[in-house]
Amino acid sequence: MIKLAIHQPDFFPWLGFFHKLSLTNTFIIFDHVQITRGKSWSSRNKILLNNKEQWLTIPLKKSGQSFQLINETEINYEQNFIKKHLGTLKQAYGKSKYFKEVYPEIEKIYMKNHKFLSSFNNEFIFLIAEKMELDIKFIFSSNLVKEKSELLELSSNELVLGLCKEVNCNKYYSGTGCLDFIKPDTFKKNNIEFIFQEFEHPSYNQINNKEFYSHLSSLDALFNLGFTGFSNLIKECDG
Repeated sequence: MIKLAIHQPDFFPWLGFFHKLSLTNTFIIFDHVQITRGKSWSSRNKILLNNKEQWLTIPLKKSGQSFQLINETEINYEQNFIKKHLGTLKQAYGKSKYFKEVYPEIEKIYMKNHKFLSSFNNEFIFLIAEKMELDIKFIFSSNLVKEKSELLELSSNELVLGLCKEVNCNKYYSGTGCLDFIKPDTFKKNNIEFIFQEFEHPSYNQINNKEFYSHLSSLDALFNLGFTGFSNLIKECDG
């Protein structure tokens, strides 16, 4: 049985991303669509620094075109953000219990100087899937549309349904961010069980913090819980 979810490759995604990932055995990285410029989860996310939310943002090269695909968006290294990001992580989590376990893995990702944003983001996603011991087949939508060009003509609900059919999906797990266009009945008509992800954000002990801050990057939970604790936290979300 193929249990599928589809999501763009976000930058150090939040806990809900990995909860949805944990429900599946097949995951389509939705990378062939236009990137959202500016305030986008593709290139920025929040951590906790001195009891305040702090943004980490990856600078991107401008293509000179109004339309730019996620998998073709390049990182702009001229702004020398790596040193700044790593310094911020040390300042924010250097005294956390699992800093020595987690930080080297994050540093490795930065030091590879990925040309494309999606490559950077995917490496972190693959790392967490490995640490959580998830047996998941990752598929890039950019590869699927090359193999079946008809998918390029689809959008919104029809595109999601088309991708599901292309991989012979039996169950499709969806977040609630698509309520304005998704049509669950169309999946049922194609013998695909449509399931909305049920996720209630868990709380955990955050370093030197009395008030819990939710909906941060998963980095926050990783530094506070370690890889094993992070995995257990996600599993507990299923009740």
